Amino acid sequence: MTASRGWMTFCVAAYIALALWLGIGAGGFVMIDQGDYTRTVKRMVVAPIDPLDLPHSKPVSQRWELAPLDEWKLRLYRGSATSTIALAALPARFGSGVFDTRHMAIAYSLVVAIGLLMIARRLAASGRDARPSGSGRDAIVVALAAFVGATLALPLILAAHNAALLGSFYPEIAFIVALPFVVAAMLMPASRGAHLLLFASTAMAAMSKAPFFYLPLLVAATLWWTERQRVATAAASSSNRRGAWIALAAAQLLALVVLARGEFKAMNAHHATFLGSDYGLTPAQLEAAGLPSAYHHCIGVDFWGNHVATPDATTAGPTPDGCASLPTRTMGQALGRWLRDPQDFLALGLQSLPLHSRADYFHITTTAPYRHRVGGGAATELLEATSRARDLFLRGIGMPITALALLAAALLPFGRTLQRARAPIALLSAFALSQVVVSLLGEGVRDLGKHLAAGQYAIDLALAMLIVVGVVAATRAMGPGRAA
Repeated sequence: MTASRGWMTFCVAAYIALALWLGIGAGGFVMIDQGDYTRTVKRMVVAPIDPLDLPHSKPVSQRWELAPLDEWKLRLYRGSATSTIALAALPARFGSGVFDTRHMAIAYSLVVAIGLLMIARRLAASGRDARPSGSGRDAIVVALAAFVGATLALPLILAAHNAALLGSFYPEIAFIVALPFVVAAMLMPASRGAHLLLFASTAMAAMSKAPFFYLPLLVAATLWWTERQRVATAAASSSNRRGAWIALAAAQLLALVVLARGEFKAMNAHHATFLGSDYGLTPAQLEAAGLPSAYHHCIGVDFWGNHVATPDATTAGPTPDGCASLPTRTMGQALGRWLRDPQDFLALGLQSLPLHSRADYFHITTTAPYRHRVGGGAATELLEATSRARDLFLRGIGMPITALALLAAALLPFGRTLQRARAPIALLSAFALSQVVVSLLGEGVRDLGKHLAAGQYAIDLALAMLIVVGVVAATRAMGPGRAA
């Protein structure tokens, strides 16, 4: 047992060293601020120090002046991202008062890496839990499989498009940090600790942003389906599930608070109609939808006057005359329109996704990318290369097709070969697919790529789990426990 513990300690130490190296690389990216940073750090962050010279953005930096601690307003109903950022900024507030977001990127890269290792450890131990007193050699095989699988998968999880968000003030940061622990909690044996982790991680992810509010419900549906299918999971019986149901119900209630207190409903409704449901309508259809003829030429004008003529346009023109004050629209109008003509919703997705579904998110047009590389080093280059390589397969409609394929693989009978990974992969792929729908419904095609960031990350995590499953299967085929 001493030898096995030594091997496990070595594997964990090597993995943490890798995560630290990649975390430093993650600090080489910055996300431009398109007026959204105040949503999460208002009254906490005062001003950027040494602003970076980046185009198409408000002054942005990696070093920020913090307000005095007694002025921080961490209002939970605004989301969990503010608390996530505040936790990372707290040491700086007690120190120099200067918050370096590179430190936050490193810290949360380590947290995400730990979550991935927990997932890998549970997947590697699948089928061996009935023998907790197994041989030391068997424990070494489990540790080695988890270590290799997590090591190979970590660059994908921390690829440039995800890493940049970990050093930003965008609300997706809380989702990226929490999601691996949602999966880890689903894989853990039923216990009070597992249920507490399930509550905390699911609530944190769902409360990071209003469009993620339904995640606890989706997790509950996945666990219920898992139980119905009698797939081997952490909590195997209805009685053991009781704690999970309570945890998810509590998380869902908290997420609904964030949804109900949404501060940008009018703006979202505007985009859902003028850059969503009203795209492509004939003059007669626009009249029927309640838009006077004097405003028909204003389709594609966003809340601030940017004009994008079509869902797949790559440039934005000046605001057309007479569109400075568009009539108020509602989310109900957009939803009603899609319910009447669902085929048009599919057409909008097929037209817009090839341009917008990419890891290199952009603001309104492709000439204004969100992510900028401002640092060097081999780790930064690796994360950038990983993001680019990923996009070779998942760009355009590749992401929803991959999500659909993963969902089918998990739901169909042959998905049992995925063992414990089956339920989490079903969850992640279903969430990614639903985010395409939620994003188009909620704000049309405005900033669609950025709005798909959480769905993209969910697919990355699902693919990372497939990597771990493959490594575990290969290790068992070669190792001493292959007959287990």
